[in-house]
Amino acid sequence: MSQSKIKINRPYPMRWKLFLWIAPFFLVTIAITGGFSYYIASKLVLNNVGQAQYNLAKTSLDQFDYIAQDAIDFSNYLFLSMHTQQLLATENDPVVRKDLFSSLSTLMVTRHSMQSVILYTLDPNNHQQPFAINHAGIASAIPFERFASSSLYQQTLKADGKPVWALMRAHETVFDGDRQTKIVLSKVVKDSSTLDPKGIVLLGFNESKLREQYMKTVGKDNQIYVIDQNGLILSASNQEWQHKNATELPFIDGYEALLHNEKLTHIDNKQWIVSHSSSNLTGWHVLVVQEKQQLLTELKQIQTITILIMVACFVVSLIITWIASSLITNPLKKLLRSMRRLQNGDFSQRVDFSGQDEIGRLGEGYNNMVIRIKDLIDEVYAMQLKQRNAELKTLQAQIHPHFLYNTLDMICWTAQQRGQKDISELVYSLSNLFRLSLSEGRDFITLEEELELIRSYLYLQKQRFKDRLHFEIHVPDEALALHVPKLLLQPLIENAVIHGIEPLHEHGFIQVTIQYSAQQLSIEVMDNGVGIQQERLHQINQALRQHSNLHRDQQSSAYFALTNVKERLIIIYGSDILFHITSTEGKGTLVSMTFPISEGGIQYG
Repeated sequence: MSQSKIKINRPYPMRWKLFLWIAPFFLVTIAITGGFSYYIASKLVLNNVGQAQYNLAKTSLDQFDYIAQDAIDFSNYLFLSMHTQQLLATENDPVVRKDLFSSLSTLMVTRHSMQSVILYTLDPNNHQQPFAINHAGIASAIPFERFASSSLYQQTLKADGKPVWALMRAHETVFDGDRQTKIVLSKVVKDSSTLDPKGIVLLGFNESKLREQYMKTVGKDNQIYVIDQNGLILSASNQEWQHKNATELPFIDGYEALLHNEKLTHIDNKQWIVSHSSSNLTGWHVLVVQEKQQLLTELKQIQTITILIMVACFVVSLIITWIASSLITNPLKKLLRSMRRLQNGDFSQRVDFSGQDEIGRLGEGYNNMVIRIKDLIDEVYAMQLKQRNAELKTLQAQIHPHFLYNTLDMICWTAQQRGQKDISELVYSLSNLFRLSLSEGRDFITLEEELELIRSYLYLQKQRFKDRLHFEIHVPDEALALHVPKLLLQPLIENAVIHGIEPLHEHGFIQVTIQYSAQQLSIEVMDNGVGIQQERLHQINQALRQHSNLHRDQQSSAYFALTNVKERLIIIYGSDILFHITSTEGKGTLVSMTFPISEGGIQYG
């Protein structure tokens, strides 16, 4: 069972590892190169098409501007024409109408884009019929009363002489008998002397004629849209979009921003290529649109060639990888066979690798290693003997504290048997103090064990001072399981007893207060002893702040335990600790320390 399991879980040979690492690397490299090339080619095609579309949009808009400027010039001619001024000033004068007809007929012959002209009078006392003419001759128009009820009439008056462009479909036209959709220029004609509004001229352009002109230059895959300054589609290669709002187009987001951005030449869209041009003369916008997918079909040949190159390069990389891996792994196989014989105890093994490359140096190092191993066997054997002797001495050293514990326990039991309860408790406290102080060689003990140690110590001192010593310990239950350095509190308690309570001839009191919150442990040891002189207190606190020991002379040796505790805390928890002493002569001393501690209790800085 074990042999079959070893065969199944046997790791791949080095040759296969090299093969499985290098071959995919070549494949990924080729794929990235081919993909990047395809991306650059497609980006270049899209940019060229976008630029061509923009040129188309600009050319179409230039045509519209030419027609619009010609219409504006024509309306200005009507304002300056004597026949126009006479027609608006007289009522039903056949001679004036005939003269105006003759002059306008000549002009309209040279303007193939303009189909109709209508002139309405604004004089309420002039009841003549509107003057209308088209390429075929005299035409008819709807009465002024009907025209005055249209929104175009109100827009024209509000423009006060500026041209107003509008789209009129067949069912809302002002040209009687003409059912073609027209783009209309409407403008107020003023009196040449007083500049008072005298009439309204309407110039009509067949939308179909304009569409025929720009469709000559538009490819079959392109769509073109002519949009006025209010977002109304005046003309489109797809007539279904005519007279709709541009915000309904699927390839425009935020059309309001487009209306106010004349310099925007392209609109970002993932599915469409949208080129834009706008006119300063009319405020119109021209959009030329084409689907990107139609353009990317041209790149299929590049895509196919890229895939074929990737496959060919991948096959070549497999062959090269297999040969290269063989050149590397064959010497390693030879080395592996020699190592197996070495494992069986044959220290005569050597390998002969030619060359000064890494494999040659590996063989040379292996030969030196075999020689060195043979030399080290005796040294290792000698070291093992020394180690066994050291372990024996360690076991012998452990007998002494156990012998001490057992002896003290026997004395305690004997005292209990003889009714010496006080002696029994003293011996038990002393035994417990030794046991907790040693703690089986542990550096960290629980806070509960540390408090038990100082209780034993204070009990022994209380027997010494009788009623002169009292103590209290306040600690929350959740802090008892925390691990702290061994002998953290005992030096502070001993300091308080020896240097604070012992010189005091009155009742002495020691209070230990412990708090634990936000992973910080705060400890205060307070006594009502004789206190510390202020000059000496300043020296001690300064030494604690500088993390340095006081000089261990006769005067400062009593306080050496304080800096020792502080340095132990710094080594374990880092410098992020607080340690301070407050004291008043004749009233007592307070030692407080705060340091970070994790929930488990042990946290190294």
